[in-house]
Amino acid sequence: MKGWEIMKKIVKVSFPMMITNAAFAVLLFCDRMMLAHYNLDAAGASMSAGTLSFTVQCFFAGVAVYTTTMVAQYFGAKDKKMVSVSVWQSLYFVWLVGSTVPFVSRPLGLFVLERAAHSANILAMEKAYFSYMAFYMIIPLTNIVLSSFFNGRSMVWVSTIANVFGCVVNVFLNYVFIFGKFGAPEMGVEGAAIATIIAGLFTTGALIAFIVFMPSTKEYAFFSSWRFRKSSFLNLLRFGLPTGLMFGLDNAAFAAQILFTGRISDDALNATTVIFSIQNLIFLPILSVAHGAAIIMAQFIGMGRKDLGKKAVYQGLLLGEILVVVIAVVIIAFTREIFDTFCGGKHTEEIYIMTRNLLYTMMIFNFADVFNIGLNNALRSAGDTVFPMITSVSLSWLFFVPALYLATEVMHFGIYSVWSITGVLFLVSAIIYWARFKSGKWEQFQVMEKN
Repeated sequence: MKGWEIMKKIVKVSFPMMITNAAFAVLLFCDRMMLAHYNLDAAGASMSAGTLSFTVQCFFAGVAVYTTTMVAQYFGAKDKKMVSVSVWQSLYFVWLVGSTVPFVSRPLGLFVLERAAHSANILAMEKAYFSYMAFYMIIPLTNIVLSSFFNGRSMVWVSTIANVFGCVVNVFLNYVFIFGKFGAPEMGVEGAAIATIIAGLFTTGALIAFIVFMPSTKEYAFFSSWRFRKSSFLNLLRFGLPTGLMFGLDNAAFAAQILFTGRISDDALNATTVIFSIQNLIFLPILSVAHGAAIIMAQFIGMGRKDLGKKAVYQGLLLGEILVVVIAVVIIAFTREIFDTFCGGKHTEEIYIMTRNLLYTMMIFNFADVFNIGLNNALRSAGDTVFPMITSVSLSWLFFVPALYLATEVMHFGIYSVWSITGVLFLVSAIIYWARFKSGKWEQFQVMEKN
């Protein structure tokens, strides 16, 4: 296949994902914008507490996410029965985790927030938000697994419709519960959490409806494949758990970044909240392309064509860099307008200048992040999950977090040092993953079970 033919397949898969992730980016932006309009400290509190709850979820999301790779490889190999078997084994895992872990993670999370030593006002809102989100875990994990049944078969538009539907519901409920509209009580940050939980259930209902009523469900014997299969369950954990460990510890490192930032000043935390929200407008499209290229790569591997899988990765990197340029130009051209829209006038000029300078700096490092994200996804899609996990965790906890501690707590360099260290992390990760991919060692792995 020619490069443009593979690019076309990637776009076909990535574009619906891009819409989904764009919907999530808009949701996060609207969520924090409404909270910023309600109370700027509430937006900062939701950022730090939300990141902490997402970090806990990420330890187990690796297994859920890896279901898409399993489905894609079995789809490429035309083994329809194993497509459904893989989905069911992952559902059993996330249901077990979602019904037990929150009873441990909630008290531990509240303990971490208390030790972060943020201002009393922000801490109270952080604890309220986290208390709700700790028990939310089972819903997004289930939605990831159900979406994989469609995503791995390049039917991404199905999960896109379900997720966009949930995002629309979430934005509306945010308005209702944060500000107390249509007879609902004014709940602020707690209202944002409740809206997220209810909207997640709407997404679950939509995905279940698609599975029940679509003809392909019968074709893939979905409902007759529900039995627990030990070999498939263990195979899923073998490749999914390293990914989950990587996701969890990576996000824990970024949660540490936010906690350290909050200790610098409330202004630094608020600026970081805005930066993350705007950065999502670049990060999520890059992630969509990386996931799309990884799915096409996995399908080619299932067909026994690793050479085409390699081409898919290169085309995905090219598409990712193009997106970075286009989106960065738009953000740079309208930085003030985007910032003012987000904060609703409840900010100082110092926060705007801080946000603008840091945002422009991160635009440069985003070019490296395309390789970082794209190659990490590619390696894991081939079954090379341990190397990315070791690399990512080592860089995060032997370099990133110690460097943040040294810069903020010992040297007191301030917010600019935090984001400079983040940029260096992106660059070094990209170089290491590029060397691993070029070595060809990923071609030695076998994800599918041998019948």
